[in-house]
Amino acid sequence: MIVLSAPMLLISIIQYKRFTGELPVSAFPPEKIIRRGLYNYWRHPVYLFYILTFTAVSLILRSRAMLLIVMPVFILLTFFYIVAEECNLKKRFG
Repeated sequence: MIVLSAPMLLISIIQYKRFTGELPVSAFPPEKIIRRGLYNYWRHPVYLFYILTFTAVSLILRSRAMLLIVMPVFILLTFFYIVAEECNLKKRFG
């Protein structure tokens, strides 16, 4: 899982930088919507692949607490953040 998710996380960050000229920092949203590369297939590839990467790390470490407590909370918070981010994108780009 980590063999696939960690490189895909890196690729999604590199593509974000290539397509926007900036790093994916939510305090500085891009001026345009990205519709190329992984972003053509998945709206939030960075979020998807960091969740998968951290899930793989928790499995590698055999951390039940991280897998059963931290990761569900992390995923839930990420979900709410994505919903808020989508609302802002709809306001900005229609």
